Amino acid sequence: MCKKMPTFINFGAIQRATRVEILKVFGIMLVISLVLMLILSLILKSFYECEGAFGDTVHLDLRDHPNYDRLYNGKCIEEYHGEEDHKFPFIARFVVVNDTEKFVFCSGSLISDDIVVTAAHCLAGITYAKLEVHVGTASNIEKFINFTEKDIKIHSKYDSKKFTNDIALIRLNRKFDPSTISTLCIPFDDEIIRKNLTMGEWDVEKIRINDPKIIETTVNGIDNLKCGEYFHNLVEVVQQTAPSNEISELNKKLVNKNNQKEVRFEQFCTEKKSVTPGNSGMPVYGNDLKTGAPTIYGFVSFGVKKEFGEDLPTVLTRIYDYRHWILCHSY
Repeated sequence: MCKKMPTFINFGAIQRATRVEILKVFGIMLVISLVLMLILSLILKSFYECEGAFGDTVHLDLRDHPNYDRLYNGKCIEEYHGEEDHKFPFIARFVVVNDTEKFVFCSGSLISDDIVVTAAHCLAGITYAKLEVHVGTASNIEKFINFTEKDIKIHSKYDSKKFTNDIALIRLNRKFDPSTISTLCIPFDDEIIRKNLTMGEWDVEKIRINDPKIIETTVNGIDNLKCGEYFHNLVEVVQQTAPSNEISELNKKLVNKNNQKEVRFEQFCTEKKSVTPGNSGMPVYGNDLKTGAPTIYGFVSFGVKKEFGEDLPTVLTRIYDYRHWILCHSY
């Protein structure tokens, strides 16, 4: 009978196998780390690098931005010594020139000494050569003309049917005169649901003459859920009498993928303010709660015709959600 051979444990082989396994695990962890670092770098790149709207790609740390203090830190508006009756030295009016007349068709806000923010739908599809941007007081208007495509930045994801990302910038071809014109800040915080915000409204009877008048109004911010309910009730009430194409257009702007009417996160509403001609892009602003500086919280994107009701909200583009985009493209 054969003797059973004793079993020997090859500790050297085990150690070698263990080292191999450790190296494999280390290699896997290294690959995972590299992938995570790549993802993180892409995310950071989206915040701190953007294709320049008016030139080359820029690498941007927001606090190093040349307009950072002016846009954020309450240095954006100077003491104003212009006409006493001119309360809106930061509003730009967009004038279209045709064969017989000039008239205001949209509005915008000066946020630096050569950048105007406005609604994308104001600029999409227009002939830039026919655009004039007027800023300043009634007796001292500065006119900016000869715009080309390189002077205009429309948000790349603007949807003309749903009015999402309804924001654009215009770079003026020179800096304005600070003695008669000033600017609005962009907000530190998302403090939209506030009372007693200010909005201008063009006097419809005088909008087509050389000296258009702005009527000052006070509006209150409302939360998006409540705003969506307003529009839901509106469609339910008027769908039997309103032209089908108008209801269809409203639905396109408000209905989400679940067939629910909503105001999107990057939008907000002010209550009881129907929109009049030329008011697209008109700012809604108030004093920043921290700095006291006049600050733009949004601008008019769309609303509902007055014949549908006087107490319907206006939907605005929420500036806070586009603060990085604005800084990137106003470099």
